[in-house]
Amino acid sequence: MRGGNSNCKVSKFRIAAVALMVSSVVPFVDASAVWQEITGSIKEDMGALRPPLGPHNVDIEYRGKGVVRLNGVVSSESERERIASIAEQTDGVKEVENELTVSAAGYVSGEAQDEVRRIKQELREQVRGGGYSVSIESTHDGVVLRGDAATVQTKEEILKVAKAVSKKNIIDQIVVTNLVDDAAIKKSIEQLVRKEYPSLLKTLDVEVSKGIVTLHGNLRSRREVDKVLASILMVDGVTDIQSDLTVGGRPYVREK
Repeated sequence: MRGGNSNCKVSKFRIAAVALMVSSVVPFVDASAVWQEITGSIKEDMGALRPPLGPHNVDIEYRGKGVVRLNGVVSSESERERIASIAEQTDGVKEVENELTVSAAGYVSGEAQDEVRRIKQELREQVRGGGYSVSIESTHDGVVLRGDAATVQTKEEILKVAKAVSKKNIIDQIVVTNLVDDAAIKKSIEQLVRKEYPSLLKTLDVEVSKGIVTLHGNLRSRREVDKVLASILMVDGVTDIQSDLTVGGRPYVREK
């Protein structure tokens, strides 16, 4: 009887080990299948578009967790949007990173593509304050920047980055949607404090950088802090607030 129980235990152990090995392989197989299904579906739908796409060179990358990145070149902005729309509507896709650029010929040299990628990378790393939405096209005449920026400062930073990366002429087609600069924002906040919170004039220190407001000072209560933050957030040009405020000498933490 003991020998039978021992064999039974060994068999169960082997079955469990095999089951573990199988379960560890399945996710890999599933991930590969998902990648092929999603990218294949997008390519199929692109080929079925009517009217058909013009000259293009599009690379579809599935990054996992429902995220798809589109790289390459298309012949017009409308086709860039059509392809992104197809990707967004594909089953299993939760987010689309549209890195497609526009070229009248539908293609650019590898050197030009690298140049566009470098500019985009530098923009992501260096231009952190203020909102912007800019497309980049490398042409024979220069690098064309189209889109909008929330402030003049943000636009200037974008152009500075592009000029540092590219040796070509920078063609500026960026529209500033909000002309409120940091100095004007700070002045508006000071006027607000003087009018609504006069007791804080000597207590509250305000810094503004690229539309982001940083507050320093010691206030009397959490309620007072909340009121001040809410009021300042409504000032034109303010995109975010970073609070270094304290209450009674202790760091302020918003209650949930």
